[in-house]
Amino acid sequence: MAIDDPAVTPKHLYRYEVCFASDVPFNCADGISKMKIPSRTYGVTRISGDIKLVATAWDYLLQGWLIKSNYEPDDAPGFEILLNKEKALDWSHFDLELAFPVKKMKRNLGDDYGKNNRDRRRIL
Repeated sequence: MAIDDPAVTPKHLYRYEVCFASDVPFNCADGISKMKIPSRTYGVTRISGDIKLVATAWDYLLQGWLIKSNYEPDDAPGFEILLNKEKALDWSHFDLELAFPVKKMKRNLGDDYGKNNRDRRRIL
């Protein structure tokens, strides 16, 4: 995932995060760090196609599915998971899963909204 905006960040300062999963202990080279990502719930969608589909899929996940679900965003990073690692550097075609961290809503805001509107109409 890009940390910096390539339109304004000089190439020598541009940072990008990439990760892989390993069940085997390993040491990192200088400038590389490792971390353990805790288990959590994600909203996930899968795409297969050109790079334009990546933005479309994120829009669907965040502006379509999330809004209609009983979930809200969780405070954790999202992921773009490459499904065809052999073609990771081939930007002409992507096979990805997009994963956005979510948690169950504590209460259904839609129910309160409807209830409050009915109460307000009675008062007016």
